[in-house]
Amino acid sequence: MTDQLTRVLESLSGELLQPRLNLSEHEKDALIAKVGVRTVLSIVKAKSELPIRRIPFLFSAIDTQAVVDVLANDLSAAINRANQGKNA
Repeated sequence: MTDQLTRVLESLSGELLQPRLNLSEHEKDALIAKVGVRTVLSIVKAKSELPIRRIPFLFSAIDTQAVVDVLANDLSAAINRANQGKNA
């Protein structure tokens, strides 16, 4: 069933947005502030478990550009900064 669902989702018209690559650290911090640390971690986890093209559909309540940007960039340092800010 998962394979069928993936094929159906991939066959939907419309292409994924192009991710913004090589975001500055400031842009990464802003992306995490916009989406939230927990959601970013959920997207990163989904990246290791699901086909990439399916993930934006699963996080459809979030701005699609933000989702593809999270998928395309290493946000580990920005996540650490956000978590440190919560603990300060």
